[in-house]
Amino acid sequence: MAITKEVKKARSEIRKAKHDYKRRSSGDSLSSRGDADGCATYVFRRVVNAATYSGGRDNGSRLPTTTGGIGYHHNRRASHLGFLILLACLSFAKPPLGEFTKWLFANDRSLQHDGIPPCLVSGDEEGQPPRTIMPKAVPPTFTASYPGSGAKLTWNMIRMITGIYTGDDFDHDGLVQAGQVVSIKTHYPAHGSPEENEAFHRLPHDSIDNAVLLLRNPLTALPSHHNYIHEMKYHLKSHSTKAPVREWIKWRDIAFDIEMKKWVNHTKYWLDNYNIPEKRLLLLPFEALTDETDGPYQLRRLGDFLATVHPDIRQGMVPPTKIPCVWNHFVKEQVPGESPILRGRAIALFYAGTTESLAEQEGDYDNEEDPVYTYTPQQLETMLQALSKLKESQDSKFPEISALLQQYMEEVFQAKVDAESKIAEMGEFEAPRSEPWALPWAQEMIQSHELYSKLLNVDQELPFDQTTQVPFYWYLTRSGGKALEHWFRCLGRVTPVFKRTPGCNTDEEEEDGGQKGLHLCQVKKRDWINADTSTSAGIHRAKRYDLVGRRFDNFVLQSPLFHDAMTLLDEPFHGRLFVMIRDPVARAISKFYPEFYKRGQNMTMMEYAESDLVDSNYYTRKLVNKREGEELSPNHLVLAKEILRQKTLVLLTSEMEESADRMAKYFGWYAKEEDLIPKQKECLQRFAVEEPLNPLNPYTQKNFQTPQDGDPIWKAIATRNLYDLELYDYAKQVFQQQGVLSW
Repeated sequence: MAITKEVKKARSEIRKAKHDYKRRSSGDSLSSRGDADGCATYVFRRVVNAATYSGGRDNGSRLPTTTGGIGYHHNRRASHLGFLILLACLSFAKPPLGEFTKWLFANDRSLQHDGIPPCLVSGDEEGQPPRTIMPKAVPPTFTASYPGSGAKLTWNMIRMITGIYTGDDFDHDGLVQAGQVVSIKTHYPAHGSPEENEAFHRLPHDSIDNAVLLLRNPLTALPSHHNYIHEMKYHLKSHSTKAPVREWIKWRDIAFDIEMKKWVNHTKYWLDNYNIPEKRLLLLPFEALTDETDGPYQLRRLGDFLATVHPDIRQGMVPPTKIPCVWNHFVKEQVPGESPILRGRAIALFYAGTTESLAEQEGDYDNEEDPVYTYTPQQLETMLQALSKLKESQDSKFPEISALLQQYMEEVFQAKVDAESKIAEMGEFEAPRSEPWALPWAQEMIQSHELYSKLLNVDQELPFDQTTQVPFYWYLTRSGGKALEHWFRCLGRVTPVFKRTPGCNTDEEEEDGGQKGLHLCQVKKRDWINADTSTSAGIHRAKRYDLVGRRFDNFVLQSPLFHDAMTLLDEPFHGRLFVMIRDPVARAISKFYPEFYKRGQNMTMMEYAESDLVDSNYYTRKLVNKREGEELSPNHLVLAKEILRQKTLVLLTSEMEESADRMAKYFGWYAKEEDLIPKQKECLQRFAVEEPLNPLNPYTQKNFQTPQDGDPIWKAIATRNLYDLELYDYAKQVFQQQGVLSW
């Protein structure tokens, strides 16, 4: 996007001002650049004239004459330019902030008009002037909270009741370092990028003796934090949207343990460092602050705490009679105010040389009117134990927080009872089902789709009839394929060869020893069929030569192309689908080692985990025929689940022995071990003892450690495979359910 001439000129003038500031010139033309405010005034005068933004109108919103008489009419675009110029000057010039700064903040329309409660806009009968929010040199107070605990709400109410600007630990506006804020919002140490954490440690902690700990029950704080993550992901306005339940569950099951530890560690940090004699700490429960009866009282408590920090804060405090009005405006009417993130984006855009619009972009998202966010009983038990341990450590030190934690524990315990009751009502052995709203759609899709109708249901028309039914192995890479190949060899099964192999030609135009078309060929002492069902071209050739209709003895159809291979099944033949599934993260990790050696051992596992080399929801995509890069939706996951439940004999790499036995009995290859000939027994036993499936490639396993659940590497891979992780959990349920069926 093009840079406007005003921004170009501002950047040029700032460079000149910086150079002159360093020279400390005393000339008249430079005298106004002795501090940040003077620098900003000078640059603004050089860049903006009276006609630039006024449009020929005079609304009386001019800069004071002390700034040089710049005749400039305020609007949002110019306000942003002014903030950027001021920030740039603060990067090399020292405070104080003077008339230009006061004018800039006093004319910040997004705050001074839209964000001020009606009772404070025009003053009152007690002689109070209209409310304005200004920077002021007062000792700041930390307002600390775990994300999703009302930090933004508290931010807005503090600056409204004090009339002084608030800041955050990242200091987007430069006002914290300038000493011009009444409070500093922080989520440290719960959350923050390395840059934000570094910014927190740069703050003058020795001179900040007061802190407010805004605490919220993790039962509701974690979902609230996830809502914010959802908004950022879809570029939605902050504090405007609740995430769909499905998105919450995916995030919860990956992040719960980590986030719960962060909630506890955050609380302990502020208790340990500020609930001490030389410091002052105010405990502010979010639940009380937002309660319609208790909320105004809690806001007054907060105001009284801040007022004791410095006389100038008390002097600017709103009258007690106005506290309910402020509370009602921000809590009951839910007025969001202006986000500091907006100004942070403006700064970043300025230095990137762009004047992109700062309006929040709306995105498409799947939202529910009133989502209910729940936990598993195990997660609630973990939450209870964490709260209990924290409470025990504070019983003698801080009775107030001990009582609050007891309240939280009672709420979590009740949620656990409710969760366990719901599970009991559903029935312990109930067959796994997809979500009620999507299940009818998925069932109709499978029943009416021409391709899916070529597959029999897993429990339909049993026992297996080899005259009209075809075992169809859906081959998935790095998911136990070598194990199944060995089983096929031991049991004398015949499959397509997959690739061009000497002695087993899969090219349509060529012949093997005078034989054209499909025929048996022997490779590595095993019979194969010279058909490549791993490619669309190979499947087309196999169909032309009627691979299924040839009725090869002991034939098993195998292909990684699930949908293409189903076209080989024509009446009277139907397929019986079976598949081996592996933990999606373990599968992705196994792919690292070939890449590691292919790249000359010049890649770390973390670099691999964060790269596009990791498949994204491989299993789900294969089932619903979506390529890598194409968008997946919750509906696709529901369809994938239903295909597994209805049409698929599910085998698991984590249950190799049981899977092998179940597969053989399902297809009638043997009913019991005694049915096997000695050669087959020896073959299977040798595989079980000498060649067990390893989560890593055996020839590259040494010197590597497999990442565990919750490790950064595991989490990086898991975030790219949320649908597959849910599908894998569902597959394990199907595997368990199919175990009680009689073949």
